[in-house]
Amino acid sequence: LFSFEQQTIISSNSVDFCSKTTQRYYDLQIHIHGCKNVYTALDHYVKTESIEGFKTEKHGVQTVEKATRFASLPPVLCLYLVRQMFDPNLMQSVKLDDKCCFPIELNLKSYMVDGFEGCTQFQLHSVLVHSGDETIGHYVAYVCVEGDGKWYKFDDSNVTECSQQDAVIGNYGRDLATPRQDIPGLMGQLMRRFRMAPSAYLLIYIRKDSLQSVLTPVSTEDIPQRVLEQHAMRSLSTKAMKFRVAQVGSAALHDNPVFESVVLGSESLVCNLLQKLVSRQITKKKADESTNGGEINTSANHVNRSGQYSDEAAAHEIVFGSMSSEGTD
Repeated sequence: LFSFEQQTIISSNSVDFCSKTTQRYYDLQIHIHGCKNVYTALDHYVKTESIEGFKTEKHGVQTVEKATRFASLPPVLCLYLVRQMFDPNLMQSVKLDDKCCFPIELNLKSYMVDGFEGCTQFQLHSVLVHSGDETIGHYVAYVCVEGDGKWYKFDDSNVTECSQQDAVIGNYGRDLATPRQDIPGLMGQLMRRFRMAPSAYLLIYIRKDSLQSVLTPVSTEDIPQRVLEQHAMRSLSTKAMKFRVAQVGSAALHDNPVFESVVLGSESLVCNLLQKLVSRQITKKKADESTNGGEINTSANHVNRSGQYSDEAAAHEIVFGSMSSEGTD
């Protein structure tokens, strides 16, 4: 799905020598420093370079030319925009927020080996963005989910529809008259820290002849069984939590804003809330039993002297075991 072949061609103009080496890659990383757009960065990537003192088997030491071309293209292309470089003024690696434009439709025809006849046109599907510097920041993803031109912004747990301009043009990077690396010392550090321009660092392109197969609707059969089981357990845990709260009848807990976040949160948080809830119930029962002169029956394996459950497994056992019972434990 992601693999492609890259061919390195080493040839000589003075003697009959040509060497071709093909390697498989799963992502393409291009340096964007000083490049106004992705095509300029690709030109630098495949640029022919001269190598002196190259030793050949039959012709001895020669001056040769090294070129890079693509021998095949993947259905899904992961294109990394390298935004890190070493700053000699700070003696450390810094993030580049240089403006680098990238197209909705990408054509790699001019970068292929001679005679290639496959599809070379790609359509932009996702844009992964970072705002901040090399030490702090925030990540956001923009996705054209169905390839129909409708873009969505994935910001942590928030998913909202957005315009193509926000997803693409808004993430080219900052167009500055003074390059970051030319600002030395403390002033440069301060400017880096507070310049939070969003800039794309990973582009996902889908080859046009593979759009239908890659973006086909996902059925239950396509989802790994372990993921389905995890989803089912989380759903069951949430239902058990709501059932338990309703069973105890704690109106105050319903009014607590923490309740909703915990119910939708991680399993450990749910267990912590269950422990507090059951502990409150035990305390109430102890008071009732003391008033009535009776005794409360608790499990030594799960309840300590303070009335707290000793582990999360016990809390799960109490909750799931009580779902079939009536009234309170």
